[in-house]
Formats: sequence, C-alpha cells, structure tokens
Amino acid sequence: MSPLANQIKKLKQELGIDLFLRLNNEVRPALYGARVVEPAGRLLNDAQKIRDTATEFRDPEAVPLTVGRTPT
Repeated sequence: MSPLANQIKKLKQELGIDLFLRLNNEVRPALYGARVVEPAGRLLNDAQKIRDTATEFRDPEAVPLTVGRTPT
C-alpha cells in the first residue's frame, strides 16, 4: 500500500467516515470528501506558510529581499 493510501486510511479511521467512493474502475470523492477539499487545501497552504516562516527565521538569506523606493 502506498504512503498516500496509508494516510487516507488513517484519516478515514480517525474521522469514521468514507472520503472516497470506489466504483468499478472509478474513484470519486464521497459527499463528505468533496466538502472538505477546500478547507483541507487552506490547511495545507497555511502549513506551507509556517514552514516558509521557519526557514526565514532560521536562514534570513534564504528569503528574497525586496527593496523599494518612493517615486519622488
């Protein structure tokens, strides 16, 4: 079983609900799975921002420096 399949299985067990419908040769999000896609995406983006912030504080030179000036 792939690492992704293992994580999905663990999440299914934790939530107690199916995230996907498995039909013949097709896999689709179940109603609940479709409803959590957007909030899950926001969580993943926020987690990436946390990692990026940690990198910035750990190594300030790893983050691009932006310099601006006024038009006058």
